[in-house]
Amino acid sequence: MDSTLTTFPKFTVLACAALMMPQTYAWSPGAGNESAASGFEVDTHSRNDVISFWNSVYHASEGYQSHVDWTGSINGNDIGSTSTAFRNDVLRRINYYRAMAGMKADIVLNGNGQPVSGGSGPDADPGSNKEAAAQAAAFMLSANTEEFWGSGGVANGTANPHNPPEAWIADSDTARNGAYYSNIAIGHYGPDAIDAYISEDAQGAGGAENSDVGHRRYIFHSRLQEVATGDVVPTDDSHFPANALYVLGNWLPATNSPSYVSWPNAGFIPEALVPRLWSLSFPGADFSNAAVTMEIAGGQTISTTITSRSEPYADNTIVWKAVDASSIPSAQHEDVTIHLSISNILINGSATSHSYSVTIINPERLDDYPTLSGNTSPPLTGANYVFNEIEHAEEYEFDVSAISPASWVEGAEDSSSDHIVDQTSSNYSLRARFTWNYNQSQFWRSGSKAFHLAFPNNNFPFTTEIFTLDHTVVPENSAALSFHLRRGYMTPETKLEVQYSADGGGSWSTIKTYAGNNTPDSGFSHKIVALPTSHDEIMIRFMMHRPTSTTGVFNIVDHAGYPIGVYIDDVEFLDCGWLERLSLTHVPKYSNGVSFSSEFTGGSIEAGKTYLLRIRPKIGKVWMPFGDSLEVVPVESSGPGNYLEWAQTNYPLIGSFNEDYDKDGLPNGLEYLLKLNPLDANDAELALSPAINGGRLEISHPVISGGSIEAEYSLTLEEGSWQPVTVTISADSIATASVELSGSSDRCFIRWKATEL
Repeated sequence: MDSTLTTFPKFTVLACAALMMPQTYAWSPGAGNESAASGFEVDTHSRNDVISFWNSVYHASEGYQSHVDWTGSINGNDIGSTSTAFRNDVLRRINYYRAMAGMKADIVLNGNGQPVSGGSGPDADPGSNKEAAAQAAAFMLSANTEEFWGSGGVANGTANPHNPPEAWIADSDTARNGAYYSNIAIGHYGPDAIDAYISEDAQGAGGAENSDVGHRRYIFHSRLQEVATGDVVPTDDSHFPANALYVLGNWLPATNSPSYVSWPNAGFIPEALVPRLWSLSFPGADFSNAAVTMEIAGGQTISTTITSRSEPYADNTIVWKAVDASSIPSAQHEDVTIHLSISNILINGSATSHSYSVTIINPERLDDYPTLSGNTSPPLTGANYVFNEIEHAEEYEFDVSAISPASWVEGAEDSSSDHIVDQTSSNYSLRARFTWNYNQSQFWRSGSKAFHLAFPNNNFPFTTEIFTLDHTVVPENSAALSFHLRRGYMTPETKLEVQYSADGGGSWSTIKTYAGNNTPDSGFSHKIVALPTSHDEIMIRFMMHRPTSTTGVFNIVDHAGYPIGVYIDDVEFLDCGWLERLSLTHVPKYSNGVSFSSEFTGGSIEAGKTYLLRIRPKIGKVWMPFGDSLEVVPVESSGPGNYLEWAQTNYPLIGSFNEDYDKDGLPNGLEYLLKLNPLDANDAELALSPAINGGRLEISHPVISGGSIEAEYSLTLEEGSWQPVTVTISADSIATASVELSGSSDRCFIRWKATEL
């Protein structure tokens, strides 16, 4: 196959390059702006945009417990106040949900706003504002904890917490005004209360399920423009935390162009946000005869029951749920798309319908991972590798590892902290040195500590307590996980699960479960769990959780001094290798390639040694899982090689010898021979620079050592008119081709030519 390039005595070379514009995001004000609390826009039909929004905005309000700074006291009858940063966490969570629902996410905190007066509820004390009313209401609710069940609902069954008896503790006109005109929650505060209002699955004083989703409807109200939040934190075992979110008053005028608002939203949604109760709202719509159809993509129908059609809260809304909650599959390993159609909706007297699709996702798992491509047998000098761009990635990390025997034992001693990812609650230590005074029993097997998983308190929903082994393991034929286990006080509904991930932590599967039995084990027992060998690389974690929705667990707060939860020690892998990291390198977001060389291996590259290369993106300031590893085994170089070796080693994407990757008119094969860059469209001119010397038209350019290149000339450019030109190559590898200019012709053309061997 030939590659040719024609050059003229006079010519113009035009070249252009793509202008690299800053990458934009479908939501604003931009990924990772943790101070922003409003103004968001998200494209819910972009999976990675939803993940970025979840990581950057939803999680920016996590950790609110550390800076709530409540100044009050239940025992001191002081309603107190909370910090500005905490109140912004609440506002950010509200605007997060509104943006996901396709609404304007521009709600503001207006604590100085005037409380509602002259309505059906009590007027606040003179001079009070919305923030004072909300804070007084939250304080009153917490001070009257004995009126509520721990799982939600009013204990005496008659009192209405929005309009409670005047005999309640901390009762005042301002507190009663705040309770009447607010969403209120018992057992929740801050952003957690906003989650509860939106889900309506376990809503404090609203009971275990709020079938008309009134709290959700006020947050999604088309006329909402301001809120005020009041919060009381859990200060002791005797008082529930509480929230009052002042949502009534100073509403916007009714919109002239109303739109449907659904929850869950149309498009992609993180699985953690999918509630039992689904809803569709439209201002002024009549849903009294509407019908709902739910169908999983592929044709399976989900039976539904309608729980509310006409309650007069905010915008008109229909609410339904799946008769069998388990009919909606988990999205842990694969996205789940549900098609919905709500028919026979009356709007201005005319019947219409509304159809949309919801795709439930695991936001820790990507559907497109960065994958490296390039020479799997690179020379010892290294090689370049390319990867596919990931939508909304802010940067990448390039990991170089080698497979080593997994010969270590993972104890819980502090010196091994680099190898454990602690995802437990903050009010107890993962590494425990616990002695039970009852019988002086030590709850560690070796050293002086064991890993400890336990519920931090008795609040529902209960936390999921996890620690992950920060190793990527390569299972062999008889791979197994060995560890020593001792259960403390655990209910039978409490489970310890051993899980593995084959996609770098994006999704997890359970391989072994251990349930509690209400009494502690007498000692540690040795467990050996077979590991799956169907995957090249896996990760392992231990997770304790309670899958049922009942109340009452053994927990750190209520059972101090007792061995609570589970203790794990001396974890090791049998018949496994692991990826021993040699380097982890930052890669800018606009790059699509990396270089593997000795600087990434901690020394020179070794011939015959197996290296694993992989890359991961950061999306929304969170590192996502690595893509598949590329296994490379360097080899001794046998010489200058050929085009294919050159291309695979240095420019993996450019294609064949005769293709022109950078569109500069110079085929890849000639760029190889002429020592040019096939990614640079501006270097073609270097090969197209003729000169006239002594009546001869001449071109000259460096070539690779040992390279074979030809040249041809023509006086007419007609097919069949090209004649060979002698090419000389000097000792310093400069190729020169020339042709004598004929006096009878005023033009002459010359070109390089190469044939792939």
